[in-house]
Amino acid sequence: MEFESKAVPLFWTGGWDSTFRLCDLVLVEKRAVKPIYVLDPGRKSYKEEINAIVAIRAMIRERIKERADLLQPVDMVLKEDIPPNQEITDCYKVLLKKYKKLGVQYEWLARYLSWKELKGVELSIEANLCSPLSPIFSAIMEKLEGKEGCMELPDDLNEPLTTVFGFYRFALLRTTKHDMVRHAFRNSFYDIMIRTWFCHKPRNGKPCGTCNPCELVMKEGMGFRMPLQAKLRNGWKKLMVGKN
Repeated sequence: MEFESKAVPLFWTGGWDSTFRLCDLVLVEKRAVKPIYVLDPGRKSYKEEINAIVAIRAMIRERIKERADLLQPVDMVLKEDIPPNQEITDCYKVLLKKYKKLGVQYEWLARYLSWKELKGVELSIEANLCSPLSPIFSAIMEKLEGKEGCMELPDDLNEPLTTVFGFYRFALLRTTKHDMVRHAFRNSFYDIMIRTWFCHKPRNGKPCGTCNPCELVMKEGMGFRMPLQAKLRNGWKKLMVGKN
């Protein structure tokens, strides 16, 4: 297989989806990747995310000793250092009003990419196994162009959707987490995947079991990622909610 000379820019959080894409690109497709991590000190899990990134990076580099250049240094930036961009902020608010549910991170990630003049950065949004894609990502999927694995929004849409999400390529919108498990096993990087992080409110460096990402892990049938105490807290929370 020919090596790609140009690195694929990829937002990497140390989480399941972006780590899967990183491993697939570097270990399977033998393509160079430029990971990007935006550090949000207000996020309770940022230390665990960084620890996961450091550990996973070391594991991958151990496997590509002869081509260590495939995994390039992580570009890390503080969220507070990203300059304002009123156009992006206004368009984000329009999308939030229209689609009701849209993570605030998409506003400052777009500002970062505009600031750095980056385009074609991979955003690892996967096909949710338990429920349909959120309305905004369903709308994005309908408008995507390009071949599988590097689909992006067309430049000529001229609407808020493009202003906020036109910087990205989407490779995983039709891939579920269970697809990723099977692919990781087949290609011998599942041991890396289980080092990923997901919890927003860690307890002593372990998943809490009750935050939204922990709830989603259980709902998606990925409970094997959860330690026993977290599973017990998750079950207790469901029991208490059921009584109310």
